[in-house]
Formats: sequence, structure tokens, C-alpha cells
Amino acid sequence: MHTSMSKTLSDDPIKNEKVISMIPLCRAAEPVEIAQMILFFACDAASFITGEIGDVDGGVVMYG
Repeated sequence: MHTSMSKTLSDDPIKNEKVISMIPLCRAAEPVEIAQMILFFACDAASFITGEIGDVDGGVVMYG
């Protein structure tokens, strides 16, 4: 995910490309994409969902 904490990784083209190559969507997540999943679990539309894990990982779990 693009944050100030991941800037060191994204500033190193070799390490960054290695990490991005493992993500099927071929890019890092934006913070808002993670926030959207959290917002969904907190809204009324998810009122009957319990104990679920929402993978917001660009397809890593699906293909990993």
C-alpha cells in the first residue's frame, strides 16, 4: 500500500518491482481501497456478516 511507511520500498526500483510482480493487479493498493473494505464491514449492509476476513490484496490470496 502506498504510505509514508512504504516509501523506502517504493523508492528502490529493484525491490519495488519484485514486490509488485507478486501482486496479480500489478500495483500497490491506495489507502482508500483498504478503507472501503473497513467502511463496508462497519455499515448496515454487513449487519449479518460475522467473523469474516476481507482480503484487500490485489489478488495475492486468490493466486498465492
